[in-house]
Amino acid sequence: MLDTIGLPRGKEQSEKFRGFDRKTRVQYDYRDKDGELFSCVRNTLLECRKKRDQWLARRPPLTSSPVLEGKMSKSNDLQRFRIFFWDMGVRFQSRENWEDVVKGTKHVLTVAQAHFCFDAEGTYVGVKADETGLFYERRKEDDDPS
Repeated sequence: MLDTIGLPRGKEQSEKFRGFDRKTRVQYDYRDKDGELFSCVRNTLLECRKKRDQWLARRPPLTSSPVLEGKMSKSNDLQRFRIFFWDMGVRFQSRENWEDVVKGTKHVLTVAQAHFCFDAEGTYVGVKADETGLFYERRKEDDDPS
């Protein structure tokens, strides 16, 4: 069984297993240099790596240096949430194209049963709770006026 929690940044791990259909498959995990975990199951390791490369190509680049230097744009909430979750040691998953679930949502960071939703520009739009199915929209009065 793979250990996703202890997987260091920039490293991958894989394991072959036999599915219910008796076919051999590969469980693959990759933690990118920013700490986000990518996981998939495919028929071969090569297919898993190809899927990982596609995932990496779609992701906006993330570095923590703008945060440390205080130079990050206030409009990129997606970056801020990723860095916050990583710094706090919170495991999260990233998904794209959630428009069918929450209107206006392009990116989603999932933590446990909560789906933090962001638009195409990376602006936080709200959170969807799995247990209740409710969507809690970002309140404009919570925005920092400065």
